[in-house]
Amino acid sequence: MSTPDTDDVQQSLREQALVDFAVAQSRAIFCTAEIEATEDAVERGAPLRFVSDNVTRITGHKATDFTTDRLLGRGLIHTNDLGAYQAKVANLPETRQIHQTYRYRTASDEWLWLRDEIRLLPSEAGKLREYVGCMVDITAEKEAEQALRHTEAFNHDILAASQYGIVSVDISGIVVGFNLAAEALFGHTSRDAIGRPVAERHHIAKGC
Repeated sequence: MSTPDTDDVQQSLREQALVDFAVAQSRAIFCTAEIEATEDAVERGAPLRFVSDNVTRITGHKATDFTTDRLLGRGLIHTNDLGAYQAKVANLPETRQIHQTYRYRTASDEWLWLRDEIRLLPSEAGKLREYVGCMVDITAEKEAEQALRHTEAFNHDILAASQYGIVSVDISGIVVGFNLAAEALFGHTSRDAIGRPVAERHHIAKGC
């Protein structure tokens, strides 16, 4: 026979199981860490108190690796991104919240893109001593952006090299592309044409 106390415990266990399952399937890594009020705190790193277990699925590193080695986390940030990261963390006591994007090395020596948000929490005494963080794996988005840039650059090169005057217009009728041959054909520079309604260039719309 159940009692109110056992029912509450079972409900709490069910809720915790659901939370654990949701975190395990998420691309977001959650953590908490201390902020130390010392000048060398940035160089020495903030000791992590908690890291969600899905960090292993995403990065290949164990959660306990981060809580036992205070320098591991920042040591995995790409050297070209580390300076900006440290500068923002150093200003956290003033800004209380930061957003940043950086490359992060996995256990298999591959690079992920992480979008990191950190929020500072006030302590009971009113001193800022701890922060919560959420790091989201945005590698797929970054790779898609890079592929799109490559495609756009490739298309731009083709249009630029074409001997035919090509004018590209979006669904709103705004000129978004105007190659060199179009400049010679219509007598307008791309700077003058791009961003303007094609209707303003009636001779372009008519093709004469």
